[in-house]
Amino acid sequence: MTKSYSDAVADRVLSHFSDGGAFLAGMWRDEDDRTVVRVSAGSSCSLTTLQRVLRTAMPLARVRVGTSDLDGGIQAQVTIPTKRDELQIARAHVAALWWLRALRAASAALFFAGAGLWLAEAR
Repeated sequence: MTKSYSDAVADRVLSHFSDGGAFLAGMWRDEDDRTVVRVSAGSSCSLTTLQRVLRTAMPLARVRVGTSDLDGGIQAQVTIPTKRDELQIARAHVAALWWLRALRAASAALFFAGAGLWLAEAR
C-alpha cells in the first residue's frame, strides 16, 4: 500500500528526532494549502538543537519551536511550503547573492557591447 502525501511528510519530520520519544501532535492544511505538522519532541533535545536539525533537514520550510504550556514539553511546528512558495523562496535566495547580481550585470554589459560591435560592423 502506498503512503499518502500527509503520511510521507509526517514520516520525514519524525525521522529527524533521534530519541524516539517524538510523536505527531497534529497535522493540517493552512489557508494557503501548505501542510503544517506539529510534533511533540522527547525531553532529551533542546530547543536550539531541534530547530537547527529541522532547518538543516528542510531549509525551505518554516520551523517554529517552543515549549508547551500544558505539559512543558518541547514542540516543533513545521510548515511545508508549496511548489509556488519554494520557487519564490529560491528566487529570493538567488536575488540576495551579490556575486550573481554582478554576474548578471556583466553578462548584460557584454551582450550590449557585442550587439554594438555587431551593429558597427554591419554599417
